[in-house]
Order: sequence, then structure tokens, then C-alpha cells
Amino acid sequence: MRSQVTSSLTAQGVPAARAAQEAVGISEFQGGGSGAAVAIPHFIRVDFAHASQSVFYAMAVIMAVAAVAGLLGLQGGRQKDAADAGALPAGADREAAAGAETPARP
Repeated sequence: MRSQVTSSLTAQGVPAARAAQEAVGISEFQGGGSGAAVAIPHFIRVDFAHASQSVFYAMAVIMAVAAVAGLLGLQGGRQKDAADAGALPAGADREAAAGAETPARP
């Protein structure tokens, strides 16, 4: 986001060194209050929107890769943990099996 803000500020006529300093301050700005958004120039809002858009696209690609990996790499049905594989017979209730293994308290 800093580079986009810097280029927007230099396009507005701000010297490069001053634009870089302002970009750092703007990109780290955490404004509070109801009137804070009104004070932000439109081109800064657009730069923030473009930076957020890039993040959202990257997240969408990661989710798509995870979905493809899940579809291709997992078997249908309920998956078994490696530690639990074969520990209980089919149809056995985990709570009932756990209760049968622990002695009753007096």
C-alpha cells in the first residue's frame, strides 16, 4: 500500500522524499472517531481499496488451491485420525468406550 500511496502523492505534486514519509504515516494511520474517514483524501481511499483487493484475490487463490487439494487428496466419507485408526470397532461409541476403560469412582 505504501508504494501506491507514494506514487499517488507524487502524482499530486508532492516531492518524492516527502511523499515517502507521508505514505508511511498514512499507511500506519489508525484513526478513531466518526469524522476520521472524511479527512482521508479520495486517492488514498482508492489506494487502500486496491491493496485490499490484492489481498482478497490472494486469499481466494489459496482457498481454491485448498479446495482442489481436498477434493483430490481426501477420500469420501469420514476421515480417521492416524492415532485412532483401528482403536474402536465400527459403530462403537467413543464416550461409551472411554467410560468402560475408566474405573468407576466411589
